[in-house]
Amino acid sequence: MLRYRYTMWDGSQNPFINPSPEDVLDGLTDHLLQAGDLSKALRMLMQRGMINRQGQIVPGMQDILKRVRQTKEELLQQYNLDGVLTNLQQQLDDIVTRERQALESQLEATQQRASQIDDRAPDAAQQRANEERAIREMEDIVAERFETLDNLPPQDVGETIRRLTSYDFVDRQAKADFDALVQSLQQQAMESLFEMMKQRLQQLTPEDMQRMRQMIENLNELLERRAMGEADDRDFHEFLERHRDLFPDGMPGSLDEFLEQMARQMEAMQSLLNSMSENMRQALQDLLQGQFDDAGMQQALAELMQHLQQTMQQHGLGDPFPFQGEDSLSLQEALRLIKRLQGLEALEDTLERVLWGGDPNQLDEQQVQELMDDATAGQVQALKEMAERLEEQGYIRKTGERMELTARGVRKIAQRAMMDIFSTLRRDQLGRHRQPRRGTGGERLGETKPYTFGDAFDLDLPRTVMNAVMRTSCAPPIKLAPQDFETYQTESASRCATVLLLDMSGSMERLNRFTAAKRVALALDAMIRTQFPRDTLSIVGFYTYAQEIDLQDLPYLSPKPFGLF
Repeated sequence: MLRYRYTMWDGSQNPFINPSPEDVLDGLTDHLLQAGDLSKALRMLMQRGMINRQGQIVPGMQDILKRVRQTKEELLQQYNLDGVLTNLQQQLDDIVTRERQALESQLEATQQRASQIDDRAPDAAQQRANEERAIREMEDIVAERFETLDNLPPQDVGETIRRLTSYDFVDRQAKADFDALVQSLQQQAMESLFEMMKQRLQQLTPEDMQRMRQMIENLNELLERRAMGEADDRDFHEFLERHRDLFPDGMPGSLDEFLEQMARQMEAMQSLLNSMSENMRQALQDLLQGQFDDAGMQQALAELMQHLQQTMQQHGLGDPFPFQGEDSLSLQEALRLIKRLQGLEALEDTLERVLWGGDPNQLDEQQVQELMDDATAGQVQALKEMAERLEEQGYIRKTGERMELTARGVRKIAQRAMMDIFSTLRRDQLGRHRQPRRGTGGERLGETKPYTFGDAFDLDLPRTVMNAVMRTSCAPPIKLAPQDFETYQTESASRCATVLLLDMSGSMERLNRFTAAKRVALALDAMIRTQFPRDTLSIVGFYTYAQEIDLQDLPYLSPKPFGLF
């Protein structure tokens, strides 16, 4: 009796169906009998998936590719990147609102102190005069600050940030939030170019900005010299050595590789800009470029961008995405979304190459997990390990660069073919074929017969004694006579040799009958081998000539090409 135990989902349970080696071999059978090539059959099974013995669908690469495309389409239908600036504007509005509240609170506190002056105090008049002067000064300060805040451009995030940079905040939290926003924008602008320096860019100090400017200027000089043919990789290594503290270990070995790496790091930001409307794109570009007060830094970044644009065009980077949704994102969230979409496109390209016969090992399960989910990563891993698991179970083996079925694998396929064929028969069509003759050497039957000379002397003693009693009708002792003997009958056990003729002419393939014929031949072999182990089965294939076919070669057999001869 089956028992089921239910537990709360904790995320550790395997959310995907991991097919057993027997499931894989069952799913492989149809493709192998049809294609006649084990490697091709494995590739077809990996592409199309299978249904295991429990009736559960095990997705293939085609299903995973469809799911990747669906995920990408859902993201494009959900989000709209034009909301990036709206999100920044909302953060600025919150900062300005907090500053307004702080100004009003300070003015109210000053007025509160004036109302608490004791008129009976000796210096009450002097105190009141001082407080009134303080109130007027605070009112002037508040009015001036309010005027500055009121004159902030409502739809120009870049200009708003530029004006607030020189604004003297009253509220400390508003000042901290504004500084964090500016630093985040600077970090995003720099990381889009130098992601390899991401950890160093977490906290940008003025000294760091000065060193970054010097490094970018030196890089621009190197690129200009390279364009004139005056610089090579040795100059590039000198550049890295000069700015070793800014770059991590494992940097590219050549200037071309370095430029390509930077272009790919910039790809997310460029795709983000290209995916926005023209007005929003220009506004975001102005915003990012305006985050550096140093005019020299702005000029250095602009020159570097021009150099990288050529590299991006050469490699086809920075293509836009057709967003059609309504949900808005922050700049950081938008960049993460763009990177995920670019990863999904790269995964889609890899899956397409695998479907066209590429090496499935180029699929990275960790990347699939990051872009999709654990279930999809597990499915990819299970599909990649199918051949290895079949080999571990002894169903297939590698001979050089070629894979082939073992004897155990052929027997397993034949047994499955027999089960598939007989499972489709109706119950009233099954029967037991008896042989009317009796023989020797077989199993004892319940029937008996009078003994005749030459029979096996397998006496039914009770019947023999009873025959003697009936014959003599006297008291014991009873004497037996030859005519009293009665022996058991046994079934007739014989061996049979069967020859199956397999039509290998081209018409069998043209009429789609050859795969079914191979299946029947395998099923017949399994039935004879299990039910009648002493029998023999020979398979003879014929078209122009006839030749005997070994069972091991049957799964790979193909008919002759269709033609007149």
